[in-house]
Amino acid sequence: TSVSGYLESKTFLRGDVDGGSEDLFFERKPYNRDALSQEFPLGSIEGAAWDWTVGAIYSRDRGSIDQATQVGEDQPFGLPVGFEVTRNVADNETIGTAVFGEAVWHATDRLDLLLGLRATRDKVKIREITFTAGDARLSIEEEDTFDDISPKLTASYALNDQSKVYATVSKGFKSGGVQISAYDLLDESYDPETIWNYEVGIKSDFWDGRARLNAAAF
Repeated sequence: TSVSGYLESKTFLRGDVDGGSEDLFFERKPYNRDALSQEFPLGSIEGAAWDWTVGAIYSRDRGSIDQATQVGEDQPFGLPVGFEVTRNVADNETIGTAVFGEAVWHATDRLDLLLGLRATRDKVKIREITFTAGDARLSIEEEDTFDDISPKLTASYALNDQSKVYATVSKGFKSGGVQISAYDLLDESYDPETIWNYEVGIKSDFWDGRARLNAAAF
C-alpha cells in the first residue's frame, strides 16, 4: 500500500504596529508552509498463524517567514514612506524517516500476542537572518538530529465471540527541536519527549453488534 499526503498554506499579514492612530510604522509578514509525507506499508494476508506488517515513512515539513517593519506616511524622521527599519527572515525544516514492523502470533484460537518496533530519525534545522536599515546584522543557523527506537507489546484474550481483554506496554516518542538564541552560552536544542504507556482493557459487542462497550485503565 502507498499512502501520500501534501499540505501547503500561505498566510499574509499587514498592519499597524505602533498602536497609535497616526501612520508611524507598519508591518508586513508573509508566512508560507508546506508538508509532504509518504508511507509504504506491506502486510501479510490474513488467515495464517502469523500476521505481520513492515513499512517505511518519509516526511518533510518546512516553513518560511519574512517579517519587516517599515515607516509610514506620518513618521517625523524624514525617511521615505516604506523605508525598512528592521527585517527578520527565517526558515525551518524537519526531515523525518522511520521504519517499522509488527507481528501478531495467533497462539491459540483465543490468545494473540503482538510485538511491534519503530525506529525514527528526525533532523531539525532552523535559520534566521536579522537586518537593520537594510544591512544584515545577525545570521544564525542551528540543526540537530534525534533518534529513537520505540517497542510495543500487546497480549489479547477472547473471553467469547463478543468480548476480549488485552494488556499493552508501549513507548511513545515526540522529537525535540532547535531554537534561535543570541546568547552563545544557551543550548540551542531542546530534548525529545518520551513516555511509557501501560494499559489494560476490555472490548465487547452485544445486541448482535448494535452496541459496543469498551473500558480501559492506563
